[in-house]
Amino acid sequence: MQAKVSILVADLVRVMSNVLEECNREERSKHMQYFVHRMRFSAYVQEDKVLVYKKAKKLFDNIVERDRAGQCPMYRGKF
Repeated sequence: MQAKVSILVADLVRVMSNVLEECNREERSKHMQYFVHRMRFSAYVQEDKVLVYKKAKKLFDNIVERDRAGQCPMYRGKF
């Protein structure tokens, strides 16, 4: 189950990072809700959905904070 949660967290973080920063809060929320909605149809229980969302939100906030501090860029550069 831990492997499933890790994969789902990484997928939700990908969704969060692919939404433009200029988008409003409702549009960001719509994309995350769609992801959680897909989890519901995949027969995940509410506790699993909440766990995945909390972990993904915490990880994404850490990524954004490191980007703002200049420690690690949020996106890869072109090489």
